[in-house]
Amino acid sequence: MEGAWAKTFDEYVGWMAINSPHATVLDWWRRIERGLEYYAVKRSITARPRGALETAVARDPRLGSDVAARLAEMRRLRNGVAHGTQDAVSPAEAIAYAGQALNLIGALLRSSEEGEAPTKGSWGGHQKQKSSDPPSHCDK
Repeated sequence: MEGAWAKTFDEYVGWMAINSPHATVLDWWRRIERGLEYYAVKRSITARPRGALETAVARDPRLGSDVAARLAEMRRLRNGVAHGTQDAVSPAEAIAYAGQALNLIGALLRSSEEGEAPTKGSWGGHQKQKSSDPPSHCDK
């Protein structure tokens, strides 16, 4: 029996959040981290300590303090999930988190230098596949 593959963000995140909302939060936080790493490299900022990076995001005129505040809020939820101090996360909360993460990653990319797009190696970017193909990271 062959499984059905999600073809859209909503299908993928919906399935994941219903089956494991905590894993959804952790997965999307890791994606945010990759975006922050790319952002830091493009600006020659040390990615750690995180305070310096979050200050840079807050001072970036294309991002600003609202994005930095959202980032801090998302980090708190992720830390609560990862360290067991967060009460249960509902599938709806996990779906909202993933959507916010996708928007945040997009903002980080848009704030990068004009005309430059990240490469798969530097960003872990997505390459469009035929909808009938399983994701490249899955065994066939």
